[in-house]
Amino acid sequence: MPEIVRTQERAATDEGAPRPTPVAASAGYAVPRTVTVTYTGNVPVASDAAPRIAMEVAPATSERPRVLALSVDPLGIVKGNYGASVARRLSDHAALRIDGQFNRGVEGVADSSSWRVGVSVPLYLNETFQGPFVEVGVAAAHRLLAIGIYQDEPYNLLAMREYTAGPEVFVGWQRLFGNGFHIAVAVGATADWTTSDQHVGVVNAIYGSAPLATLGAATRTDAETYVRVGYAF
Repeated sequence: MPEIVRTQERAATDEGAPRPTPVAASAGYAVPRTVTVTYTGNVPVASDAAPRIAMEVAPATSERPRVLALSVDPLGIVKGNYGASVARRLSDHAALRIDGQFNRGVEGVADSSSWRVGVSVPLYLNETFQGPFVEVGVAAAHRLLAIGIYQDEPYNLLAMREYTAGPEVFVGWQRLFGNGFHIAVAVGATADWTTSDQHVGVVNAIYGSAPLATLGAATRTDAETYVRVGYAF
């Protein structure tokens, strides 16, 4: 409830009229505006002027919205799949998010690496950084897989390299706590709309590389998920 500060004053002309006297004040609220209520009645006054009550009312002020959210992938740190995001508030229900991911090494594969970069706009049902959201954007990725062919010759590798790019769509939920920490989870899919080919070949540390085949590009859809935790400023 907003604070009400009441001041009783007399618009009297005689010298015996009392000065304005504070009557009551509630703690914890500001006082931005004044509402004046005039009344008449059988009250003792020093002159023929009616007393007035001035009420100053302060509406409660809302907390400043957080505009920048930084987050990382907590599960990826354990698995060697490092991901981070930066999100900027655009309006009460939208934000701009830039996401990056890098993976160095896959279990059971001699040598592998991948990276992924995405730019998207999460649209929130309740308010920015809070509650359910639908996220649309675009992403580009690069993958390199190298698998050992001969057990006695670990330098012989069967390698595959590919580049992908296309749209992405996610459905997720985010929780922003009062202290600024937040967590977001989402599931969705990305589509590869590129025309680049997949290259497969043999890589030998001594004799160099020998291409085996070039696979034509094909439009495909991959399932995607992400988990992000961080702090919003």
